[in-house]
Order: sequence, then structure tokens, then C-alpha cells
Amino acid sequence: MAKIFYELRQKKNNKSQYFGKWFAHSKSIETLNTRKLAKHISEHGSVYTQDVVFGVL
Repeated sequence: MAKIFYELRQKKNNKSQYFGKWFAHSKSIETLNTRKLAKHISEHGSVYTQDVVFGVL
């Protein structure tokens, strides 16, 4: 099962209507290049092979 990582940040701009409020922001833990993205897509429910997906991307 996939995990979504996030961090809580408080708005510090005192001119904002959201000043002092807390919000969740997603955190990136890995960046995929085009080849890795094509491989991932082809392995998860796609009827197309990695090279076809790469060509479309």
C-alpha cells in the first residue's frame, strides 16, 4: 500500500486571511525520470509495454 508523506506548516504572513492556521503540505520522497515512469505505468494495469508508454510520454 502506498504512503503519502506530509508535513504541517503554519501560515506566517500576517496579511493573509489564513494567518496562524495550519495546513498539510505533501512531501516528495522520490522523483521519477521518464523511463522509470513508463516502467511504473506499464507494470500497473496498463495493457501497453514500457516502450510504448515511453513513446507516448
